[in-house]
Amino acid sequence: MYNFFDSNQYVNMRQRLERLKPNAQRMWGKMDAAQMMAHCSLQIEMALGKLTSTNESTFFSRNVVRRVLPFLNKIPMSTKTGASLVVADTRNFEIEKKRLLDNLERAHLNTAKGNWYPHSAFGNLSGKEWGHLIPLHLDHHLRQFSN
Repeated sequence: MYNFFDSNQYVNMRQRLERLKPNAQRMWGKMDAAQMMAHCSLQIEMALGKLTSTNESTFFSRNVVRRVLPFLNKIPMSTKTGASLVVADTRNFEIEKKRLLDNLERAHLNTAKGNWYPHSAFGNLSGKEWGHLIPLHLDHHLRQFSN
């Protein structure tokens, strides 16, 4: 199980992100590596309240999918991106990498007991739930680029 607040897992996520290269080829999806990092930053910024999330939730996502999340080890490749987290414009790889690393640090330092904001699809999540979802999501995208 992912626990973003565990120092070893946090360091592992940062190291995997540091190894990502601008020319990394995606194995699925539409985003390039810079867009993917911007996308992951948006999720963390939503969690920290730096980005106002639009409610895209459904009864099913808030009450069923949210309850399954703690048991997931991988996000399926076919999972659709919520409209508020789509990144389609061109992004600078180095700027987005720094942004994501900074956001990861802020989220990690927020701790499970910190102030967390709702997810656009799953509604209110606890710090513990965000602590599972952030690395689960990042792992999904790092695997997308064979990292």
